Amino acid sequence: MGDAGIISGALPRPFGKYTLVRELGRGAMGMVYEARDSALDRRVALKVMLPNENPKPKEAAIEEQLFTREAQLCARLAKHPNIVSVYEAGTIDGRRYIAMEFIDGIPLSDWFEQRKPSLRARVRLLRDIAYAVHHAH
Repeated sequence: MGDAGIISGALPRPFGKYTLVRELGRGAMGMVYEARDSALDRRVALKVMLPNENPKPKEAAIEEQLFTREAQLCARLAKHPNIVSVYEAGTIDGRRYIAMEFIDGIPLSDWFEQRKPSLRARVRLLRDIAYAVHHAH
C-alpha cells in the first residue's frame, strides 16, 4: 500500500495517540485512515494532510489554511444525523490531521451494486443525502 510519504512502513503504525490501522482513501490534500484513538479507545477516521511540498511559501500556507478550514466547517456541520462528527483537529509531528467519527461500511457505489436497492430504498437514501446537503447550506 503506497503512502505518499505520510507514514513509511507497514500498518498498524502509531501517529501520536492514534494507531493507523488501514488506508481508507486519499485525495489531493490528504489521506484517510481507519485508526484507533488510544486515549478514548475508539475507532476513528483520521484524515492526515499530505506533506506540503509546494515551493511557494504563500501557496503552502493557503493550503494549510484550507485544511484547517475544512476541519472547522465539518465540525460545525456535524450536528446532523447524516453527517459524521469531528472529534478533534490538530498537528502531530508537523502534519495536520482531522479525527472524525468512523462509519464502518462500503462505498455507496458498491452498496448499489451488491444490494440492488428498490426504487423506494433509493428514494429514502436520496432524501437522507438531501437533508444533509440542505443542512450544509
